[in-house]
Amino acid sequence: MAGVSNLRARNYKIEEVDNFKVKLIAGKIIPAIATTTAMVVGAVGMEIIKFLLNKPAEVYKNVTINLALPLWVFNDPLPPIMNEDKEFDPIMCGPIKVVPGKFTKWDKLDVKGPMTLDEMKKHFEKTYNIEVSMITYGSATVYSSYGADAKKRLPLLVEKAIQ
Repeated sequence: MAGVSNLRARNYKIEEVDNFKVKLIAGKIIPAIATTTAMVVGAVGMEIIKFLLNKPAEVYKNVTINLALPLWVFNDPLPPIMNEDKEFDPIMCGPIKVVPGKFTKWDKLDVKGPMTLDEMKKHFEKTYNIEVSMITYGSATVYSSYGADAKKRLPLLVEKAIQ
């Protein structure tokens, strides 16, 4: 254990120590890791139980834990960012239409499939009277009206296009 620790110390230009000192330091770190992990699992577990009991969103809490003090602070989470229509978005350099209006990350739309990416695009264009210029999944762009590669994905099923 001391050999690996000293290699790391050399890499980061930290003072190297003997085998006894390494065991002494590790003996203090391992209980701290176990205690922190137990606290986090307990806090998350309480929120999971609320979810399983179908509790309303108002009862969920954020928690700040500081084991050095000791301090446990439960507080209300901030509301989600409300996305709204914009006449001009500086990032997209054009208007933005939020579908449906005042949409947050906590909201969802259910679309019955299976369907191709083109069918999904046409569904939104017809239902909400908009022009779909981009479809994203997480941080990946699945379709964009200005990308040649993305247009090749239009005949694919949505699941395949995302993959």
